[in-house]
Amino acid sequence: MANYAASLKQKAQLRLNEMMQMPEFRYKSNPALMLALKNSGITLPAYNDYLNGKSSDQRDVETLMIIRSSEDLGTARAYNHTGSLGDSAATALTWNTFTRTFKYTLKQEDRNQFNATEIFAKQLYNAFIDINNGIGTAAQAFLSTNKNQVSVSSPKGATWDATAQAYVIDAVDQERYIQKIKSIMRQDYFNGMYDVIADSLKYQDLEHYAAQGSGNETNYGYQYSGLNIAESTEMDVPDGYNGGAYIMPVGTFAALPWIPKKNIEGWGSYNDSIGGYGTVVDPISGLTMAYHQYASGADNDTSGSETQDVDFQCEVSIDLGFTTAPINVTNKSVINLTVQGK
Repeated sequence: MANYAASLKQKAQLRLNEMMQMPEFRYKSNPALMLALKNSGITLPAYNDYLNGKSSDQRDVETLMIIRSSEDLGTARAYNHTGSLGDSAATALTWNTFTRTFKYTLKQEDRNQFNATEIFAKQLYNAFIDINNGIGTAAQAFLSTNKNQVSVSSPKGATWDATAQAYVIDAVDQERYIQKIKSIMRQDYFNGMYDVIADSLKYQDLEHYAAQGSGNETNYGYQYSGLNIAESTEMDVPDGYNGGAYIMPVGTFAALPWIPKKNIEGWGSYNDSIGGYGTVVDPISGLTMAYHQYASGADNDTSGSETQDVDFQCEVSIDLGFTTAPINVTNKSVINLTVQGK
């Protein structure tokens, strides 16, 4: 029921405690987003310095890298040997803005069981939930859009589906799925630790087999060292496959947050018609988000408040730029989609 009409002071009412309200304010897990945020500082070490200098969302940004160069080996030493110069490349970063608006009024609490602080807090938390759901979906979509499209030559332990742009692990190798996809990464010269984001179906398998250690009749747990595995409830798997997972080297996928300079500095007043700019910390993601609020006179008699009232219009916002480690090969990416054959 809109405008808090159900909680107007018209009859005796009992209010649920915070624990009983939690299911109403549930939100989805966002493993891709949490992974990307964790990597933001290590992917671009100077990013915090850049944040302090970026004063406008119109300012373009590029990441720089030195390109890997390869030459044929010689078979003899020479006194007059010559070599080639190396090269560098720039990759443009793109930010997307995510905003969520809401409203509360000056006199709304006067006719309601909930006070102004409670109403505002829940409105703000609703905004945080919606933004987190939105940026979580965007992070997951980035993985799909930017996944690897180039197979290693004659992959061992898997086949390549060029249409799905995925490595296929045969159904009979279900128990050794992790072992197979780790080998694929090494065959592509990606060594070390890996981040894995699996769809719900494949995650159930991985969680089960990871628990089958040396004390079980068959030990599958040995495969799982060197991995960070998380479940995505919204990962799309190509048709015809029995679950799947993205795998990438640790620290190669990041989300770069940004908010306007005036919000960071603070400006204006939340209680006038021009409004004020400030920041607010999202308790779900830990991100510092931009906050703007302004006031205007309003007649809210038909919406649970008073005829002579004030509306406070609010906006929470964040800019996020997703990026991954660049590779100077067309359509090549560190983000590899793997799927389970049926």
